[in-house]
Amino acid sequence: MLQTIRAATVAAVLLAAAAAQAATPKDSLVMAWNLDALITFDPAQIAEVNGNDIIGNVCSPLVAYDPKDVSKIVPSTAASWSVSPDGLVITFKLRPDLKFPSGKPATAQDAAWSMQRAVLLGYGNAANFTQWGFTKDKIAEQIKATDDHTLVVTMDRAYPVGLILSAAFASNVSYILDREEGMAHAKTTEGKSDYGNAFFKTGPVCVGPYRVTRWNTNDVVILERNDNFFGARPHTKRVIIRHVPESGAERLLLEKGDIDVARLLTNDDLLALAKNDKIHSVQT
Repeated sequence: MLQTIRAATVAAVLLAAAAAQAATPKDSLVMAWNLDALITFDPAQIAEVNGNDIIGNVCSPLVAYDPKDVSKIVPSTAASWSVSPDGLVITFKLRPDLKFPSGKPATAQDAAWSMQRAVLLGYGNAANFTQWGFTKDKIAEQIKATDDHTLVVTMDRAYPVGLILSAAFASNVSYILDREEGMAHAKTTEGKSDYGNAFFKTGPVCVGPYRVTRWNTNDVVILERNDNFFGARPHTKRVIIRHVPESGAERLLLEKGDIDVARLLTNDDLLALAKNDKIHSVQT
Protein backbone atom coordinates (compact mmCIF):
# COMPACT_ATOMS: atom_id res chain seq x y z
CA MET A 1 0.00 0.00 0.00
CA LEU A 2 1.86 3.04 -1.27
CA GLN A 3 0.86 6.50 -0.01
CA THR A 4 2.00 9.81 -1.44
CA ILE A 5 3.31 12.92 0.31
CA ARG A 6 3.20 16.21 -1.55
CA ALA A 7 5.31 18.99 -0.06
CA ALA A 8 4.19 21.69 -2.49
CA THR A 9 1.74 22.27 -5.36
CA VAL A 10 -0.38 19.41 -6.70
CA ALA A 11 -1.76 19.79 -10.24
CA ALA A 12 -4.63 17.85 -11.80
CA VAL A 13 -2.37 15.48 -13.74
CA LEU A 14 -0.48 14.62 -10.55
CA LEU A 15 -3.68 14.11 -8.64
CA ALA A 16 -4.78 11.65 -11.28
CA ALA A 17 -1.47 9.80 -11.18
CA ALA A 18 -1.53 9.52 -7.41
CA ALA A 19 -4.98 7.95 -7.30
CA ALA A 20 -3.73 4.62 -8.64
CA GLN A 21 -1.46 4.35 -5.61
CA ALA A 22 -4.06 5.20 -3.00
CA ALA A 23 -5.61 3.03 -0.31
CA THR A 24 -8.88 4.93 -0.56
CA PRO A 25 -11.43 4.07 -3.32
CA LYS A 26 -9.75 3.74 -6.69
CA ASP A 27 -11.75 6.58 -8.20
CA SER A 28 -11.01 9.02 -5.36
CA LEU A 29 -8.07 10.87 -3.86
CA VAL A 30 -8.09 12.10 -0.27
CA MET A 31 -5.77 14.96 0.63
CA ALA A 32 -5.03 16.66 3.95
CA TRP A 33 -4.18 20.36 3.91
CA ASN A 34 -4.51 23.47 6.02
CA LEU A 35 -7.49 25.34 4.54
CA ASP A 36 -7.50 28.23 7.04
CA ALA A 37 -6.66 30.79 4.38
CA LEU A 38 -9.23 29.63 1.84
CA ILE A 39 -11.81 32.42 1.51
CA THR A 40 -13.01 32.40 -2.10
CA PHE A 41 -13.13 30.44 -5.36
CA ASP A 42 -13.84 33.50 -7.52
CA PRO A 43 -10.86 33.66 -9.93
CA ALA A 44 -11.07 37.47 -9.98
CA GLN A 45 -10.48 37.58 -6.23
CA ILE A 46 -8.34 34.60 -5.21
CA ALA A 47 -5.03 35.57 -3.65
CA GLU A 48 -4.12 32.70 -1.32
CA VAL A 49 -1.99 29.71 -2.35
CA ASN A 50 -4.48 26.93 -1.69
CA GLY A 51 -7.31 28.78 -3.42
CA ASN A 52 -5.19 29.25 -6.54
CA ASP A 53 -4.03 25.65 -6.40
CA ILE A 54 -7.54 24.23 -6.14
CA ILE A 55 -9.11 26.53 -8.73
CA GLY A 56 -6.33 25.59 -11.16
CA ASN A 57 -7.88 22.11 -11.21
CA VAL A 58 -11.39 23.52 -11.67
CA CYS A 59 -10.89 26.16 -14.37
CA SER A 60 -8.68 26.23 -17.46
CA PRO A 61 -6.98 29.41 -18.77
CA LEU A 62 -7.17 30.74 -22.29
CA VAL A 63 -3.60 29.59 -22.96
CA ALA A 64 -1.22 27.58 -20.77
CA TYR A 65 2.42 26.85 -20.14
CA ASP A 66 3.71 23.74 -21.85
CA PRO A 67 4.33 21.29 -18.96
CA LYS A 68 7.30 19.85 -20.85
CA ASP A 69 8.84 23.28 -21.50
CA VAL A 70 7.45 26.17 -19.45
CA SER A 71 9.14 28.68 -21.72
CA LYS A 72 6.48 27.84 -24.31
CA ILE A 73 2.80 28.82 -24.40
CA VAL A 74 0.33 26.28 -25.75
CA PRO A 75 -3.41 26.38 -26.49
CA SER A 76 -5.91 25.65 -23.74
CA THR A 77 -9.49 26.92 -24.03
CA ALA A 78 -8.23 28.92 -27.00
CA ALA A 79 -7.39 26.63 -29.89
CA SER A 80 -5.26 29.25 -31.63
CA TRP A 81 -4.43 32.94 -31.78
CA SER A 82 -3.13 35.47 -34.27
CA VAL A 83 -1.62 38.94 -33.94
CA SER A 84 -2.26 41.93 -36.19
CA PRO A 85 0.74 43.35 -38.15
CA ASP A 86 0.93 46.36 -35.81
CA GLY A 87 0.92 44.08 -32.76
CA LEU A 88 -2.07 45.80 -31.17
CA VAL A 89 -4.76 43.18 -31.71
CA ILE A 90 -4.72 39.55 -30.64
CA THR A 91 -7.52 37.38 -32.01
CA PHE A 92 -8.22 34.16 -30.13
CA LYS A 93 -10.20 31.33 -31.68
CA LEU A 94 -11.82 29.30 -28.93
CA ARG A 95 -12.23 25.57 -29.09
CA PRO A 96 -15.68 24.68 -30.45
CA ASP A 97 -16.17 21.92 -27.84
CA LEU A 98 -15.98 24.03 -24.68
CA LYS A 99 -18.69 23.17 -22.17
CA PHE A 100 -19.54 23.96 -18.59
CA PRO A 101 -20.06 20.99 -16.24
CA SER A 102 -23.81 21.14 -16.96
CA GLY A 103 -23.10 20.43 -20.62
CA LYS A 104 -24.04 23.94 -21.72
CA PRO A 105 -21.68 25.33 -24.38
CA ALA A 106 -19.18 27.95 -23.23
CA THR A 107 -18.74 30.79 -25.71
CA ALA A 108 -16.50 33.75 -26.45
CA GLN A 109 -19.21 35.91 -24.89
CA ASP A 110 -18.68 34.04 -21.61
CA ALA A 111 -14.92 34.48 -21.97
CA ALA A 112 -15.14 38.21 -22.67
CA TRP A 113 -17.52 38.77 -19.75
CA SER A 114 -15.28 36.78 -17.39
CA MET A 115 -12.23 38.88 -18.25
CA GLN A 116 -14.13 42.16 -18.24
CA ARG A 117 -15.54 41.44 -14.77
CA ALA A 118 -12.04 40.84 -13.39
CA VAL A 119 -11.14 44.41 -14.33
CA LEU A 120 -14.49 45.89 -13.28
CA LEU A 121 -14.42 44.24 -9.86
CA GLY A 122 -10.98 45.68 -9.23
CA TYR A 123 -9.61 43.01 -6.89
CA GLY A 124 -5.89 42.30 -6.81
CA ASN A 125 -6.02 39.94 -9.78
CA ALA A 126 -7.23 42.80 -11.99
CA ALA A 127 -3.56 43.81 -12.15
CA ASN A 128 -2.99 40.92 -14.57
CA PHE A 129 -4.85 43.11 -17.06
CA THR A 130 -4.55 46.69 -15.80
CA GLN A 131 -0.76 46.64 -15.83
CA TRP A 132 -1.01 46.19 -19.60
CA GLY A 133 -3.28 49.18 -20.21
CA PHE A 134 -6.70 47.57 -19.76
CA THR A 135 -9.04 49.93 -17.89
CA LYS A 136 -12.54 49.85 -16.44
CA ASP A 137 -13.85 52.52 -18.81
CA LYS A 138 -12.48 50.84 -21.93
CA ILE A 139 -12.56 47.14 -21.09
CA ALA A 140 -15.80 46.46 -22.98
CA GLU A 141 -14.03 47.43 -26.21
CA GLN A 142 -10.60 46.17 -25.28
CA ILE A 143 -11.79 42.59 -24.75
CA LYS A 144 -14.86 41.53 -26.72
CA ALA A 145 -16.44 38.62 -28.54
CA THR A 146 -17.19 39.02 -32.23
CA ASP A 147 -18.94 35.64 -32.51
CA ASP A 148 -19.40 32.55 -30.36
CA HIS A 149 -15.84 31.34 -30.91
CA THR A 150 -13.83 34.52 -31.52
CA LEU A 151 -12.36 36.75 -28.85
CA VAL A 152 -10.68 39.99 -29.92
CA VAL A 153 -8.25 41.79 -27.60
CA THR A 154 -7.14 45.33 -28.46
CA MET A 155 -4.20 46.79 -26.53
CA ASP A 156 -3.04 50.36 -26.07
CA ARG A 157 0.44 49.48 -27.32
CA ALA A 158 2.24 46.54 -28.84
CA TYR A 159 3.85 44.11 -26.41
CA PRO A 160 5.86 40.96 -27.17
CA VAL A 161 3.13 38.41 -27.73
CA GLY A 162 4.77 35.78 -25.54
CA LEU A 163 4.94 38.26 -22.68
CA ILE A 164 1.31 39.34 -22.82
CA LEU A 165 0.09 35.75 -23.27
CA SER A 166 1.99 34.48 -20.24
CA ALA A 167 1.29 37.49 -18.02
CA ALA A 168 -2.42 37.90 -18.72
CA PHE A 169 -3.99 35.11 -20.72
CA ALA A 170 -2.32 32.18 -18.98
CA SER A 171 -3.44 33.57 -15.61
CA ASN A 172 -6.57 32.86 -13.57
CA VAL A 173 -8.34 36.00 -14.82
CA SER A 174 -8.62 34.29 -18.22
CA TYR A 175 -10.77 31.45 -16.85
CA ILE A 176 -14.14 31.19 -18.59
CA LEU A 177 -17.01 31.56 -16.12
CA ASP A 178 -20.67 31.00 -16.90
CA ARG A 179 -21.96 34.49 -17.72
CA GLU A 180 -25.64 33.54 -17.37
CA GLU A 181 -25.08 32.08 -13.90
CA GLY A 182 -22.99 35.06 -12.86
CA MET A 183 -25.52 37.63 -13.97
CA ALA A 184 -28.46 35.66 -12.60
CA HIS A 185 -26.84 35.65 -9.17
CA ALA A 186 -25.37 39.16 -9.35
CA LYS A 187 -26.02 41.42 -6.39
CA THR A 188 -26.20 45.20 -6.63
CA THR A 189 -25.12 47.46 -3.79
CA GLU A 190 -25.25 51.24 -4.10
CA GLY A 191 -25.69 50.88 -7.84
CA LYS A 192 -22.65 48.62 -8.28
CA SER A 193 -22.92 45.01 -9.41
CA ASP A 194 -20.77 42.30 -7.88
CA TYR A 195 -20.94 40.38 -11.20
CA GLY A 196 -21.77 37.18 -9.34
CA ASN A 197 -18.86 37.47 -6.91
CA ALA A 198 -20.83 36.25 -3.89
CA PHE A 199 -22.09 33.29 -5.94
CA PHE A 200 -18.73 32.33 -7.48
CA LYS A 201 -17.01 32.56 -4.09
CA THR A 202 -18.45 29.21 -3.10
CA GLY A 203 -19.41 27.64 -6.42
CA PRO A 204 -17.35 28.61 -9.46
CA VAL A 205 -19.03 27.53 -12.70
CA CYS A 206 -16.31 27.41 -15.31
CA VAL A 207 -14.61 25.35 -18.00
CA GLY A 208 -12.14 22.91 -16.49
CA PRO A 209 -11.35 19.29 -15.55
CA TYR A 210 -13.12 19.36 -12.16
CA ARG A 211 -16.03 21.13 -10.49
CA VAL A 212 -16.50 22.15 -6.88
CA THR A 213 -19.41 20.19 -5.44
CA ARG A 214 -18.89 20.97 -1.77
CA TRP A 215 -17.02 23.45 0.38
CA ASN A 216 -17.49 23.59 4.12
CA THR A 217 -15.25 26.30 5.53
CA ASN A 218 -12.33 24.90 7.55
CA ASP A 219 -13.66 21.39 7.00
CA VAL A 220 -13.63 19.96 3.50
CA VAL A 221 -13.56 20.75 -0.22
CA ILE A 222 -14.83 18.13 -2.66
CA LEU A 223 -14.09 18.21 -6.38
CA GLU A 224 -15.87 15.98 -8.87
CA ARG A 225 -14.61 15.22 -12.35
CA ASN A 226 -16.23 17.27 -15.10
CA ASP A 227 -17.18 14.67 -17.68
CA ASN A 228 -17.90 17.47 -20.18
CA PHE A 229 -14.29 18.70 -20.06
CA PHE A 230 -12.80 19.35 -23.50
CA GLY A 231 -9.44 17.77 -22.70
CA ALA A 232 -8.31 14.37 -21.51
CA ARG A 233 -10.53 13.36 -18.61
CA PRO A 234 -8.71 12.98 -15.29
CA HIS A 235 -8.53 9.37 -14.12
CA THR A 236 -9.51 10.45 -10.61
CA LYS A 237 -13.28 10.91 -10.35
CA ARG A 238 -13.31 12.64 -6.97
CA VAL A 239 -10.80 14.69 -4.96
CA ILE A 240 -11.52 15.19 -1.26
CA ILE A 241 -9.46 17.85 0.50
CA ARG A 242 -9.74 17.66 4.29
CA HIS A 243 -8.84 20.53 6.56
CA VAL A 244 -6.01 19.20 8.73
CA PRO A 245 -3.85 22.13 9.89
CA GLU A 246 -1.32 20.22 11.99
CA SER A 247 1.60 18.43 10.35
CA GLY A 248 1.63 15.70 13.00
CA ALA A 249 -2.04 14.92 12.40
CA GLU A 250 -1.44 14.73 8.64
CA ARG A 251 1.44 12.35 9.21
CA LEU A 252 -0.68 10.08 11.43
CA LEU A 253 -3.54 10.00 8.90
CA LEU A 254 -1.07 9.18 6.14
CA GLU A 255 0.52 6.32 8.08
CA LYS A 256 -2.92 4.88 8.89
CA GLY A 257 -3.93 5.03 5.21
CA ASP A 258 -6.82 7.43 5.89
CA ILE A 259 -5.44 9.95 3.37
CA ASP A 260 -3.43 9.64 0.18
CA VAL A 261 -1.70 13.03 0.16
CA ALA A 262 -0.33 15.18 2.97
CA ARG A 263 0.49 18.77 2.12
CA LEU A 264 3.21 20.98 3.61
CA LEU A 265 4.54 18.61 6.23
CA THR A 266 7.32 19.80 8.55
CA ASN A 267 10.88 18.65 8.03
CA ASP A 268 10.71 16.46 11.13
CA ASP A 269 7.64 14.64 9.84
CA LEU A 270 9.12 14.30 6.36
CA LEU A 271 12.29 12.79 7.80
CA ALA A 272 10.30 10.37 9.94
CA LEU A 273 8.17 9.27 7.01
CA ALA A 274 11.24 8.81 4.83
CA LYS A 275 11.97 5.68 6.88
CA ASN A 276 8.64 4.14 5.84
CA ASP A 277 9.04 2.25 2.57
CA LYS A 278 5.27 2.47 1.98
CA ILE A 279 5.41 6.27 1.83
CA HIS A 280 6.54 8.13 -1.26
CA SER A 281 7.78 11.70 -0.85
CA VAL A 282 7.69 14.24 -3.70
CA GLN A 283 8.93 17.79 -3.18
CA THR A 284 8.69 20.52 -5.82
